[in-house]
Amino acid sequence: MQFSRLNDTAFPDSHNADPYAIRNLFDYTRWVPGTVVRLVNVLWNSDYENVVKFDSNKERDEWFDAIDGYEPITLKTNSTMVPDGSIKLPIPYDVCAGYNYIYMELPAMTSEDSMIDYESSDGHRRWYFFITGITYSAPNTTVVMLSSDIWTNYINETDVRYMMLERGHAPVAATDADKYLANPIANNRLLMAPDVNYDDSSVIKSSKYVPFGNGTKYICMASTIAPEQMNDSYIGNVAATGAASNITYSDTADWYGRQLQVNGFSLADGHDYSGLRTPVRTGLGNGNIPCGTVTYAVPASDSSFMEDIAAKAPTMLRSVIAMFICDEAMINLGAMHTVAGHSIYECAGVHKEVASIPLEKSMFGFDEEEQRFAKLYTYPYSRIEITDNDEKTTDIRIEDTGKIGMQLLTSVAFPALDMRVCLTGIDGVGSEHYAWKKLDGTAIDMQVPDGDWGRYTIKLGIPTFSLYMDGETAWYMDSYGTSLLGARRHALAGYRNSVRSSNLNARNANESAANAHANSVRDAVAARDNSKALADTSQSNTNASAASEQTNAINSANTGKANTDNMNSCNYNNVNATIAANTANVDVANNASTGITAFQNRSEYDILQLRNAVTSATTDEDNKSAVACAETSGMATLASSTISTATSMGTSMASMGAGGAALGAVAGALIGVATGGIQASAAVSNANTIAGAKSAIANANISANNLSQTKHSSAATTITVTENGVKSDQNTNSNNALATQRDNNYNTTATNAANLNATLTGNANRTYGTTVGNASRTHGTAHSNADRTYTASISDADANLATSNANAQRSNDIGILNAKETLEAARDSVLYSASDARRAAPKELAKASGDATMEALMLNGVQFRIRTQPDGAIAQAASQFARYGYALEQSWDVHSTGFKLMKNFTYWKAQDVWVDVRGSGRSDVADAISAILRNGTTVWSNPEMIGKVSIYDN
Repeated sequence: MQFSRLNDTAFPDSHNADPYAIRNLFDYTRWVPGTVVRLVNVLWNSDYENVVKFDSNKERDEWFDAIDGYEPITLKTNSTMVPDGSIKLPIPYDVCAGYNYIYMELPAMTSEDSMIDYESSDGHRRWYFFITGITYSAPNTTVVMLSSDIWTNYINETDVRYMMLERGHAPVAATDADKYLANPIANNRLLMAPDVNYDDSSVIKSSKYVPFGNGTKYICMASTIAPEQMNDSYIGNVAATGAASNITYSDTADWYGRQLQVNGFSLADGHDYSGLRTPVRTGLGNGNIPCGTVTYAVPASDSSFMEDIAAKAPTMLRSVIAMFICDEAMINLGAMHTVAGHSIYECAGVHKEVASIPLEKSMFGFDEEEQRFAKLYTYPYSRIEITDNDEKTTDIRIEDTGKIGMQLLTSVAFPALDMRVCLTGIDGVGSEHYAWKKLDGTAIDMQVPDGDWGRYTIKLGIPTFSLYMDGETAWYMDSYGTSLLGARRHALAGYRNSVRSSNLNARNANESAANAHANSVRDAVAARDNSKALADTSQSNTNASAASEQTNAINSANTGKANTDNMNSCNYNNVNATIAANTANVDVANNASTGITAFQNRSEYDILQLRNAVTSATTDEDNKSAVACAETSGMATLASSTISTATSMGTSMASMGAGGAALGAVAGALIGVATGGIQASAAVSNANTIAGAKSAIANANISANNLSQTKHSSAATTITVTENGVKSDQNTNSNNALATQRDNNYNTTATNAANLNATLTGNANRTYGTTVGNASRTHGTAHSNADRTYTASISDADANLATSNANAQRSNDIGILNAKETLEAARDSVLYSASDARRAAPKELAKASGDATMEALMLNGVQFRIRTQPDGAIAQAASQFARYGYALEQSWDVHSTGFKLMKNFTYWKAQDVWVDVRGSGRSDVADAISAILRNGTTVWSNPEMIGKVSIYDN
């Protein structure tokens, strides 16, 4: 191997080394020995998990130079280069083994007073290295492996302005727990990144119970009574009146006044309810809703209010639609009114702040060393739990709260009864104002929190309670007008009417009895005298009547006999006349039968002629209308002739009796036929006319047949008519029979008349004698009876008078007694009803609603709890925060804050970092420092304290 420069100079060694003799552009003759090396021990190492940040290189160098017990080593070689990888030191191995750090000071090139080109007095001459290993070289020489301490060498010449801080103590130093808790939502900027979490459970560390309705209590009543009606003069008061007692009776001065006066009659219980009324409010009012009621409040301490109202103004209770309990914080009292001597206030709901809950570190139960970490007061490490009396639980993250307050909203306008608690200062701060118009048009100023108050509203509600009135009071009020006053008035009127009527009846009965007695006496005298006069007259009349009847009877008997004889002769003559008449009638009948037969023959001929005319008309019915009309006219002429003939026949036969009537019927039928033909020709067509004519002929045939039958039937009653005449031998036999009967009747009647005359004459004489004798005996008896009847009548009249008077007295007594019992029964019936009402179930005036359980248990309120993770989980998280700070995930201005933010050490771990190494001029330095910050490093303020302080002492 050939070396080009070996012939130029001798190879340098410790004796003849002369670098300046080498022919090159660098003048080594100016280099002088003077490199100073110091071996020391430090508390950090090459992994850069811990680094020290000196405020300046001067402070750094002074700190290192002040390390006690270490002497610097000055190298006497001309080597002034920064070691790269290793360096040989004239130090035994066992000595080198006791150090972990080395720094050296290089002299200026080539000396302070004769520097080479571009050298400067402030050049980087001190260098710091980690000793990563040593190798034995010789007894007095050890090879030391070095690694440049990039952070210590270059950090003060490196500008790190910003980084994306993943985790570190910077947000810990920038946040204060007390300041954070004073207004978490405004101070949570550096605390919201997700962080370490060791448990999802929670425990209660503190609790604050906020009761509602716990102040001075008021009984609130929603009433139909308007404010202007809430007074005694409008509602009225119960007045005192007589209570029910025993009834007494007395007479008045009136003629009808016996027991008419009633004393002590009362149906009430000593109270007069007539002046009471239950007012009703009209109109919409001036509230927010047209509820139709007004809410009034009475202090619950007014223990006699309900009792006095029930006794003095019970209708006020009847106006109550709902009753509930509020405390002084739930209502605003308005105008005062007085009812039954008690004060009652108008009241309205409220909308006001009732509680403020400041957060303090002591509420969370953290150890003292843990309390400083504001992030422990964020979710999931800590949270607020709100529980109401309905077992509704709401979780609130502390970091979402400002100044936590509670606003109470109540509505006492029935039926919109409600109480709500709104948590304010959550998810927002501040409030918004607005105007709200009421029903009367007036506007009020309202405000609503800007926070998420609706989400955190707790509905507690206002339960209502039952209000009862005793059954007796309710009955008296309901019945006072009709069942009490009306019943009393009706009962008294009925009693007085009955008594007056009874007294009147008694008086009338007495007067009637006296009149009846006088009348009876007069009647008895008149009856006696009349009876005697009547007996006298009757006897005279009877005698006269008997004589007259005797004469009349004899005369009647004689007259009867004469009349019978005359009648007998007359009957005898009448029979003779009958026989002669029968003979004459047979002759007349035979003559009539011959005339009828001739008339029938003539009629049949005329009808045949009419039939022929109709037949001719029927045959020509298809001829023209003129011909038909002519034929019709001819037929009318024929009909007219027929009518004339029939009419003359009927007239001539009128004297024939039944036969004449029959012929008259035939004639009528013919007249009807003719007349129908004429009318048909004037009103209808030829065809209808012919049909009518045919019908008329048929009817005429029927009438003729009927006439023949009628004639034969009529004649058969007296004689037999045949075509050959009358059988005259039958008439002769009849006449002979009549002559025999004539003779017998005459003889019998004459004998009977003589016998009857003799009998009647004898009876008349005997009747006269008997009648005269009876009249004499009846006359004597009548006089005796008249005297006895008179005596009895006077006695009866006296007895009737006494009885009538006694009956009148008893009827009067009974009538008055019945009236008294009726009156007292009416009174007792009302009192019994009142007694029943006293035992009746109380009447419910207002109904219970809602759930009053928590009020009854005195637990109506809101439980405000602080929940944290268990102590172990908090300790774990706090340890992480103490050692490594908080997760941040935000940009951090390192230039403004520096690296030393905590008392002893500050942890930094960046996701991204901007490193400016223009002061050192090496990109590998930038890469190294960036890697240190990305990997995470703890920057210490005092090198002596590394690992020697508690993580909480920072």
